[in-house]
Amino acid sequence: MGVILDSSVIIAAERRGRTVRQILEQVRASQGNIEIGLSVVTVAELVHGAYRAGTPTQQEQRLAFIERLCRDISVYPVTLNIARLVGRIEGQQEASGTTIISSSLISALPEPLHCVPRGNSARLGAERIATPFS
Repeated sequence: MGVILDSSVIIAAERRGRTVRQILEQVRASQGNIEIGLSVVTVAELVHGAYRAGTPTQQEQRLAFIERLCRDISVYPVTLNIARLVGRIEGQQEASGTTIISSSLISALPEPLHCVPRGNSARLGAERIATPFS
């Protein structure tokens, strides 16, 4: 069992001046001693945000933070199995009237953790952390 950190959680923590170590400590304090990972989609979202920074200094700081994050946390790729699972979940949900944004769902599904957003009735073995920082 493990968790995949959502980009919104990482961004909120980074904006509050938290270090990667502090983020990991807070997640483990709230979730227990579990595996913590990132999706490559989350990394892409973070890098995108770094390149939209207001100043070159802010951009450098964000890129350095992302490098530390990727060094200290396992990063999981999007695989063909994940793509199939995302397509199935997204199609089933849309058929029942619920719209899911693919990139959000993909970032919640890296192997081998097979996660879905918290609260989803089709839980697959782990939870995506949405708001561990207040």
